[in-house]
Amino acid sequence: MKPTTEVEGIVLSVQDYRESDGIIRLLTQDKILSILARGIQKQTSKNRMITAVFSHVRYTIEQKENGLSLLYYGNVIDSHYKIMEDLMKSSICFVLAEVITRFHGNPTIYMLFDKCLKEFQNDDAKAYNYACLLLAQIIQKEGIAPFVDGCILCKRKDHLETLSVTDGGFLCTTCNHDRILPRSKQEMIQIRSLFKANEKDFTQLNEMFAFNLDDFIFWVEWLEKCIHFNVSSLKFLKSVQTLTW
Repeated sequence: MKPTTEVEGIVLSVQDYRESDGIIRLLTQDKILSILARGIQKQTSKNRMITAVFSHVRYTIEQKENGLSLLYYGNVIDSHYKIMEDLMKSSICFVLAEVITRFHGNPTIYMLFDKCLKEFQNDDAKAYNYACLLLAQIIQKEGIAPFVDGCILCKRKDHLETLSVTDGGFLCTTCNHDRILPRSKQEMIQIRSLFKANEKDFTQLNEMFAFNLDDFIFWVEWLEKCIHFNVSSLKFLKSVQTLTW
């Protein structure tokens, strides 16, 4: 038998491949693996149950330097099955999975996505906090974080009233000139905290603030606009949001 290795991670996506195979995108602590799972489109496949999207799994694979790794067998650590039973939750997680796949992962991204899945599984609204923190981490990694230490145009630190996507940061009352709707003081503090938080601050931020679906969509759109990246799954999420109003 060829040398094998064990990997643990979260299934981001499963793509049909050839007549009955599939390609799994698995988020591990430090990277995304592409794994060929033979025969998983067949109802009789023994590996079919361990390839569900958003499952936390442990696989035994034949890892290859060039080309796809090959799945032998594995087990599910946590299935997060309730997410797939809820259209809104699953739509949000598909957006996150698409974004993570595009920008790759690291231990912090892995931790935040794992916490987000667990909170959605437990019907906790705090899942939005972890989802927004995850997006903020990617936005910072890409070097497109908003300027939140003052007004991006005049650099004054008082009378800040809104966030401008076009200008790339906070605006004061003078520089805004009523162009963009003002945000509340609480919203401004929440945005600044989101991009100033280190990993050690995540627990405190989670206790202090409550992000929501609108916040999540705003930061996905920030990614799209700043680097011209089309998040295809966002359109479906917005349609689901419209249906729930």
